[in-house]
Amino acid sequence: MLGFPTPYANELLYSTIARAGIHDGEMSPKQLLDSVFSNRKVIATVDLPSHIQDIEDQYPKALGLDVTQLINSHTLLPIYEPFIPTERITAIRNWMSDDSQGAAHLASGVAASRIKTKEKLLLCQECVSEQRAIYGEAYWDRRWHVPLVKYCIKHGRPLFETDIELNGNQRHAFRSILEVTQIHQLNVTDSDVKFANLAYQLIDFKTTSSPSIGQWTAFYRRLAVEYGFQLGNRIDHRKIDDHYNGYWGKAWLANSDLNTTTKDTSWLKGIFRKHRKSFSFAEHLTVIDAISSGSLSIEEAINRAMNIPVQHHKIKKEVHVKLVAAHTDQFEWIDLLKEHSPKAARLLKQALYTRLYRNHYDWLMIINEKNKGSTNYINNRVNWSQRDRRVAKALLIIINTLEQDLSLPRFSRAYLLKKLTPRTTIEKNLHRLPRTLALLERYSECIDEYQARRLTRAIILLLQRKEPAKPWLLLREAGLSHERMTHSVNKLFEEILKHDSWRKIQTS
Repeated sequence: MLGFPTPYANELLYSTIARAGIHDGEMSPKQLLDSVFSNRKVIATVDLPSHIQDIEDQYPKALGLDVTQLINSHTLLPIYEPFIPTERITAIRNWMSDDSQGAAHLASGVAASRIKTKEKLLLCQECVSEQRAIYGEAYWDRRWHVPLVKYCIKHGRPLFETDIELNGNQRHAFRSILEVTQIHQLNVTDSDVKFANLAYQLIDFKTTSSPSIGQWTAFYRRLAVEYGFQLGNRIDHRKIDDHYNGYWGKAWLANSDLNTTTKDTSWLKGIFRKHRKSFSFAEHLTVIDAISSGSLSIEEAINRAMNIPVQHHKIKKEVHVKLVAAHTDQFEWIDLLKEHSPKAARLLKQALYTRLYRNHYDWLMIINEKNKGSTNYINNRVNWSQRDRRVAKALLIIINTLEQDLSLPRFSRAYLLKKLTPRTTIEKNLHRLPRTLALLERYSECIDEYQARRLTRAIILLLQRKEPAKPWLLLREAGLSHERMTHSVNKLFEEILKHDSWRKIQTS
């Protein structure tokens, strides 16, 4: 595309592409995708967009707007980067450069995170006025779209929610800020202001690498000790939980999906234990700020974690044990393993196991490894039958409500699932929800049904407006053509034209 606009400071690539469409006069979202990406299947993504190499190709090399610069300054990857291992960050950047197909969101943890991305685009009215005064046009600032941020630190004002939905029906459309028709101001609290301050610090933080999972584990242990959250030699999780909830407020944490529990599986306890997974940026920000009572900046915390020495795991040497002059205990243990698993045998003969552990450790480990039993873990934490009934009931209510509106998009399985909460959990566990799955299969519209519904709606609208009921007008109102209509819908259209009531409408 000739004259592709240069992104402004902190402008989202989503916004730059939207401005390119406005400048070039592209009215169709598909034509804009053709012009920029030569690919009509690209999804308009705000936080972690893909195909960035195609955007780099729009600029002269002299501008220095390569993939790395575009990702660092015009996407939301910098808020996730410090909390993801470096090798995974490299993979995410490669996916964002090319065709991600959702891999960037999966690898970064965004798809499965408790902190959900925003459903609508936000803006700051003061920033918009300032942009128009300086540049002559407004754009989407990436800081407005950081998850949980509801406040503009620059102007000290709450953000406004617009009517432009993300991942909605027009997921291939890049929407300009000029298309906003409705806005309403968000309600903010002191905790919202504190969190926005932390998020603004994080998005401006520049780093070439990130702490490892082991370094973050050591950092949080040291953090708890430094600020007195210890009980003897152990971390005082109860004291941490009370302080964390008191610092941020239980209501704000609940609204932000950061609420904690007293259970052993609470994410807040997990962050102070050995890290076996990455935690979200919001969990890190809120914990660091709460434990230090605001005295430790996020930049300093990341640098501290980076400077913790990395502990390399010792590589176990392979031990070859020969059973020469075996002890009586060893023969007894072998006989036990013929009928029991190593764990069951240990519970039966604890004294025997102890003697072998002390005197024949290497032999015991090898023989147990060869005879270990299979473990069939059954997850009984969720009553799936009860959840299935509840979800199926909610789905029926949704379907009965939606069926009254003929103007809605196609009732595909994905569309109906999007109306359920929590969507991701339900979608991943449909094999455990037979009632819900049966309802989805029964009430999901096929293409024929959807096109027939559009024809029905078009006829009703023409009657209401008392417009001449001409065939071409009916097709235009329905958004269909003979080429796009399926064979059965084409036959339905012909039957409608032949019907006596249609002729009466034409002559009335």
